[in-house]
Amino acid sequence: MFTCISVPTLTDPPMVNTLSQENMVEGRDLSVTCTTTPGSPSSTTFYWTKVDNPGFRQNGASLQLPNIHRANSGTYRCTAENNYSNGEKGSDSQSMVVNVLYPPLVNTLSNQNIIEGRDLSVTCTVTPGNPSSTTLYWTKVDNPGFRQNGPTLQLYNIQRNDSGSYRCTAENNYNNRERGTHTKTTVVNVLYPPTVKTLSQQNIIEGIDVSITCQANVGNPSSTAMYWIKVDDAGFRQNGPTLHLLDIQRTSSGTYKCTAENNYGNGEKGRNSQSMIINVLYPPTIESRQFQIVNESEKVTITRNISSNPLSDVSWYSKTELLKTQLSVATTTFTIERATCIDTKNFTLVVNNGVGRTVTAVVELIVNCKPIPDKTVITLEVTFTTGIEFSTTIIAYPKPLYELEYKNGTRNNQMMNNITRNAENNFTIYFKQTVVDQSSFGLYYLRTSNIFGESTVLVIVIEQRKGRPETPRNISVVCERTQARVQWISSFNHGDPQLFTVIILNGRDGTNMSYRFHDNGENELHVAHVSNLQPSVTYWFYMSAKNSYGSSSSEVIRCNTVQGLTKI
Repeated sequence: MFTCISVPTLTDPPMVNTLSQENMVEGRDLSVTCTTTPGSPSSTTFYWTKVDNPGFRQNGASLQLPNIHRANSGTYRCTAENNYSNGEKGSDSQSMVVNVLYPPLVNTLSNQNIIEGRDLSVTCTVTPGNPSSTTLYWTKVDNPGFRQNGPTLQLYNIQRNDSGSYRCTAENNYNNRERGTHTKTTVVNVLYPPTVKTLSQQNIIEGIDVSITCQANVGNPSSTAMYWIKVDDAGFRQNGPTLHLLDIQRTSSGTYKCTAENNYGNGEKGRNSQSMIINVLYPPTIESRQFQIVNESEKVTITRNISSNPLSDVSWYSKTELLKTQLSVATTTFTIERATCIDTKNFTLVVNNGVGRTVTAVVELIVNCKPIPDKTVITLEVTFTTGIEFSTTIIAYPKPLYELEYKNGTRNNQMMNNITRNAENNFTIYFKQTVVDQSSFGLYYLRTSNIFGESTVLVIVIEQRKGRPETPRNISVVCERTQARVQWISSFNHGDPQLFTVIILNGRDGTNMSYRFHDNGENELHVAHVSNLQPSVTYWFYMSAKNSYGSSSSEVIRCNTVQGLTKI
């Protein structure tokens, strides 16, 4: 007999094997397979859920997350189920953390406009990635050797060659081999002024038109405005690169500055300047002054200021005699240590500086002095019919007073007189008396005076006794090749007209020649030219003066004519 015993069926759920955390770089594909120890029954169903997302479910043993994104981070649960015969289910699950790794995010960088010479500081900010620990550094796109570690780019005293694109890089470490990286670029634009090219000094002759163009290398930005100013004239400004000065005058001399500008923006400008000296050259002008008066025996210095550019060379002349020269002066002086009456004269100042013509000026000096006559004794031989006539020249300043007196102090009222000014300090006093009687003969005193003193001329009037003329004086002879120059001063003719005869004896052949000349008056210089002489011959010259009462002869003078040219 058999007994039937019911044996219960054993049921066990599957057991999900432990799942490890998955660290996955964003953008990659994640595939995780859930494994189990089968339960009883062994047939197992798998599905995945996400703890923080009730709507998420993937059926199957494998969790598939293609192109994973940081939002996919979280805890996923793998559940394994088997179905019991009584309709119940056996279930087991394991959780797994999915950690999506992603780089930090560099925030947008704005471009930097910075003026040359200043300090630039740009800080790079980031949104942290995963993991959050972040390293930052800067590089320069066109300079592989440039790197600055840290979030802040520091460029001190920035220069134009620092312009360019700079890149901020943020990194985090995913593992020992991989990193997350993100970059942003900023453009550093170094602003700098234009550069004005060097200007050279301009030496310009007064009166011409001047145009000088200023050149500049462009800056950043390249748009450039240019203008000119004058350093010592706040009101002077010319816009544009070219300085125009029409009919330039000496007052335009000075320092001019060309400035080039560009606009940085925000009210700031870049500027660069170069200075240039304009030196206006002009001929000399001599200061105009009235005559200078000094007292006799005083030291006198005559001064004249000269306006010229460049400085002038100056020469002082007395007629044709050069007295003094000074080089490159603005003020010229001439000194007389002890002034005398004859220093009253017009000096000539000759000035030149190489610009334009030589200029001259008359500089008048007057010396106060008592009268000085040219003769202290005048002897007159007159007849009752010839009358009395004589003159004397006086140097004096101021103009002298004069009076002609007899020896006894009385005046001769029959004598007509006048005074003539020859120069500022030179006077001639004339006397004339047409009727002569016995009382007209004798000694006279011609007294001349001014506030600085007086002088006296003795005038002796005697009755003329006619006779032969006196011998000519100061005879000289100069021989040339075939002619000679003879000169003499006539002497008193003793009241009868005289003729002069030049007698020439040939020392070679004994022949003689004679030439006659009229008398030009007493004490006058006479000059005669005689020709038809032979070269290389010794001649003997003498002369005679003759009137109706007789003659007088000079001593003999020897003279040799010059040797003639020898024919080859």
